[in-house]
Parts: sequence; structure tokens; C-alpha cells
Amino acid sequence: MDAAYELGTDGADLAIVEGDLDLDLGLLSATFVSLFTDARSSDPRLQEPRGWWGDSEGDRLGSLLWELEREKLTTSAVARIREAAQRSLDWMVDEGIAKTVEVDAGICDDGSVSLVARIDRVERGRWDSAWEGQQAEFEADGRIRTAVLIR
Repeated sequence: MDAAYELGTDGADLAIVEGDLDLDLGLLSATFVSLFTDARSSDPRLQEPRGWWGDSEGDRLGSLLWELEREKLTTSAVARIREAAQRSLDWMVDEGIAKTVEVDAGICDDGSVSLVARIDRVERGRWDSAWEGQQAEFEADGRIRTAVLIR
């Protein structure tokens, strides 16, 4: 169980219901934390590498999407955004939570970037409760779709 998030036009915040934290019994919160928590950069040119100081090269929390915030929006920048988002979610496959995770990215008409993460369920196993509690809508083939708009 994780804290649930509410998405707004300017980002996400913890969901509160009747004065208490709401809970996410599925994978949505893990997806948001993976995408939108700053991972520590290994770029030696950066004065402030951000991220959690306890990250190790093999076990990193979050994503490096923040490194791309100031880039001019081009097709190559969108490809790097997609790759950073993909890397931040690959742990779900490594840990056996998902069979596959695929991320698509594109440029929207308003100049923002859209991300769509498709997370394929593993057949059965240790993570059944997370899948059964998933708050997102399942597609007919057992996938969850998490669409996120980055501005």
C-alpha cells in the first residue's frame, strides 16, 4: 500500500480524503514516484546532482527527466525523455512486478510532452495484490495505461 496521488494541471499532490491520506493499493503511486522523483545524476559537470544521496549506480530511485527540463523541444529531446522515463520504470520488470513496460512519448499541440506508460501484468505471483488493487483502468488485454502530461 502506498499513499495515493491526485493529479492536477500543475502536477501531483498527496490525496486527502476526510482529513486522512488516501491509499493506492496498486501500481499508480509507484509509477508516479518512479517518473517524477529526481534521480541523482552521475554527470560530473553538474554542481548540484539532485536526487537522493543514498542512490547507488545499480539501485536508483526516480528518473533523470529533470535533466531534460530546459532542453529545446525537438524529436531527439523527446526520444531522450522517453528513454529516461523507460529507464525509471524498468525496475518493475527487474523485480518481477511486470512482464514488460513500454513508454511512448510525443509532442502535444500545446508544446508539452505526453508520456504513456504501458505496464503488462505478469501471469500470477508475488505481486497479485498490487495488480488486483490497481486503481487505473485495465485494457481488455490486462494492461494498465498510465497517461501523464509533462509541461
